Amino acid sequence: MRSQLLATVALFAAALGGCSQPGPAGPPPTPAPTPAPAPAPSQPPGTWAGIDVGSRGVKPVVLTFARGPGGWDFDADTSFESKNTDLGTPAENGQPHPDRLAATAAAVADMVKAMRAKHDLPADRVRVVVSSGVMSRVKDKDAGRAAITAALEKATGRPPGFIDGRQEAELAARGVLGPVPKHGRMVIDVGGANTKFGWFTPAGFQGVTLEFGTKAYHDEVAKRAAEKKQPFAEAVAGHRDEVLTGPLKKLLAGTPGADQVADVQMVGGASWALSTFTHPAATKDPRVPLTAADVAAFAELARLKPDEARARAVKGVPEAAREAAAKEVERVQKVFAPEELQAAAEVVRAGFDALGLAAPGKTVAFYQKGQHAWIAGYLMGEAKLPE
Repeated sequence: MRSQLLATVALFAAALGGCSQPGPAGPPPTPAPTPAPAPAPSQPPGTWAGIDVGSRGVKPVVLTFARGPGGWDFDADTSFESKNTDLGTPAENGQPHPDRLAATAAAVADMVKAMRAKHDLPADRVRVVVSSGVMSRVKDKDAGRAAITAALEKATGRPPGFIDGRQEAELAARGVLGPVPKHGRMVIDVGGANTKFGWFTPAGFQGVTLEFGTKAYHDEVAKRAAEKKQPFAEAVAGHRDEVLTGPLKKLLAGTPGADQVADVQMVGGASWALSTFTHPAATKDPRVPLTAADVAAFAELARLKPDEARARAVKGVPEAAREAAAKEVERVQKVFAPEELQAAAEVVRAGFDALGLAAPGKTVAFYQKGQHAWIAGYLMGEAKLPE
């Protein structure tokens, strides 16, 4: 025991550097340089949940961001069920319909709970965002926004975000093309209430919004057809130039850089329907090339009865893959009624015509992850991903 105590004392004295021993004062010892702190490990941006409250329905998704050679990309957990609440159709007084708003809030609350539980997400990694189409038909914008905010904040504990058409277009572009996209590239997002066009020029982002998407154009045509006692299939193409193509050309003519666009990525429900009907065996491809001929073929298929359209769409698919392809087409048909598909085809055709996308040197593709494009762009900003 005594030997251990002596050893401990000796070690303690050595640690003090002999300072307990008397002796002449000398210059203070040079302190050892403080080592530079180790660089903090690069923190992954992690996983974020987003809920897109749209004019037609509420769509939840959980995105996990990762940086690759081509920039930021994401994996999407789409296992959570969307719910159609039709919030974009207001009540007779022009304000958000109380029943539809209540259904929307209930759906959002359930989705937040499910996503947080599955991915062990903290509350501050969940964002609820009201897209531009919801407010497009609301008369008193301030009152409508206040009502939606109150309902969703009560359901989730956090006020929702709101974005307008231009913001939605830019977010979609960033979600599809990356944080710093090159000029000459465009994203077309065909929604239910409107269609957003966003592109980049050397001076920055440009965008326009056509106030007709698949549902809005369908409803407008249905009203005009009823007034003129005209078949819908005839009216849907007959009103395209007046309602869609002409106004879109004016919007594009007044915005710099639209005539320089050479590459277009299409997203949204109408684009998904077009791609699936004309390329039913390519539903797993990241990007599906599209042409003006595809748009014309889609318009023809949309006029057929569902069973006939499905059979014709998969006719050229190899037999081994035909059943799976037919199921993909059927998925689209469960979302869109035949008349809605006809409206979707004309909205897309108007975009092709106004931009001259059939011209040589122009490329168009459907981006498979595009249904999450703008919410991905929004979450990229919330996650503060470096460019």
